[in-house]
Order: sequence, then C-alpha cells, then structure tokens
Amino acid sequence: MSDAQARPGPPPLADDADAPVVGQLPAPRRRRIPFLGSERQAVAQTSRFAVVGAVSAVVDFGIFNVLHFQAGVGPLTAKTVAVTVATLFSYWGNRQWAFTSRRTARHRQDLPVFALLNGIGLLIALAVLAATRYWLGLTGALALNVVGNGGGVVLAMLFRFAAYRAWVFRTPDAEPGMEREDSVWAGATAP
Repeated sequence: MSDAQARPGPPPLADDADAPVVGQLPAPRRRRIPFLGSERQAVAQTSRFAVVGAVSAVVDFGIFNVLHFQAGVGPLTAKTVAVTVATLFSYWGNRQWAFTSRRTARHRQDLPVFALLNGIGLLIALAVLAATRYWLGLTGALALNVVGNGGGVVLAMLFRFAAYRAWVFRTPDAEPGMEREDSVWAGATAP
C-alpha cells in the first residue's frame, strides 16, 4: 500500500513550483469592478470624486443662496451662475486630484468636453429646480435647497461621474502593443 492510499484526506499536491504549500492560503485575487478598475482604485477614485463634489456642492449652494435669497436674482439664473462657478472648481479638483491617474496632456481637448457634460448636468439640475419651484410651487429656502438643489445635484452628480470617466478623464491612449493602466482592460493591448 502506497503512502497516498494509506493516508485519509485530500490527494497529495503535484510537484509544481507554483502549487501552494499545504496549509498556506492562496494569494488573494484582486477583484475588478467593471468600468471602475480594481476595487481599491474604485474606492479611492470614487471617494476623491465625492470630496470634490461635496466642496463643489457647497460652492453651488452658497452662491445660489446668496444670489437668490439675498440679491433677489431669479432661481434659474442664480442656479446657472452657481453651477458655472462650481463647475470651474470641479474641473480643477477632479483633474488635479480625483482623476489624477487619468490626467493627460489633452487639457485643451478635455475642457470643452467637460464644459459640455457640465452643461448637460446643469440642465438636469435646472429641470429639477424648475419642477420644484414652478410645477410644485415650492418657494421656501428649505424646499428649494433640499428638493430643488439637492435632487438636481444628486441626479447631475451620477451623470457626471460616469460621463467624466468615459469622455473627459479617460485612460490615456496607449501606443499599439502597450498595455493600458488603471482600466478594466488592464492586460489587454490597446486598439
């Protein structure tokens, strides 16, 4: 009777240099999240995006409230000015910090696309604010800020995050035959 037949339990491991040692846990596999890359990258990038977005929201809400409730500017005009200023801060913050691993020298090409996407985000925010003010008839500061501004900011933020990754702060195009970094396609060659 051989040793393998005499011992109860799992069969012995093959004599392979890459086989794990009995009792040793295999190395953890890095999980990849579609569209976001590795789990660690996704959490870090999403967190930085949220911080930049939170500061941008404070700028947006602050300017909106000063213009509308203090200076008497109409809500849609005040929102447009507030979003424009917040957008400039957001571009700088996202380019310098949130999407720093995706930053490229294409600044002149990225900024117009960023502005266009923020224009769409502005339309989303204005639609929610207009519905709150003119359709629901809510005029108080709390209602306009929570429902109008808050709802618009959340919907526009979801759109912007996906749009920035896809069209503004995308992974730099690699030369043919080179691997892309920070991408769900890591390990694949560039088209």
